[in-house]
Amino acid sequence: MKKTLRKLLKWTGIALVAVLVISAILYPMRRDPILNIPGKRLSGEEVAYPSDWEFTRDHQLSMVETNPDAPYSVTTVNVIFDGKLHIPSVNGASKKWPQNVLEDSRVRIKIDGSIYPARLTRVDDEMVPAIFSEMKAKYPPMAEEEDSLIPTLWLFEVSPR
Repeated sequence: MKKTLRKLLKWTGIALVAVLVISAILYPMRRDPILNIPGKRLSGEEVAYPSDWEFTRDHQLSMVETNPDAPYSVTTVNVIFDGKLHIPSVNGASKKWPQNVLEDSRVRIKIDGSIYPARLTRVDDEMVPAIFSEMKAKYPPMAEEEDSLIPTLWLFEVSPR
């Protein structure tokens, strides 16, 4: 029994080390973000800025690439308000990508495999509750979080470059 357990632990350890080594090699070469893990330059075809963002109503997630000189990308959600696409950041003051946008508003947004060059502009705080209402309609679980999300929510309006 001890011999079998030792053998199992040995192979589990070897597998874990192999995963760590492979991850350490591949991580610096990553491109698109994976869930909460940020990426670098978005992969895919860059297309012209759309005349209408209505198609995004059918897409829950977006990827936003900031900092053109040293690309940094994240996965986030999106919402349309007053005919314009908006990208939120909960706890925006403490995250890297919103700070990047404040320094350089040029971004690339990936939705459904296509990449759109754009600019992001932070929305005035007084507009946040109205836009958040649209977010609750698109993402019902957010409705329960209203009181806790609004004070930390930064919203960015998407516009052409």
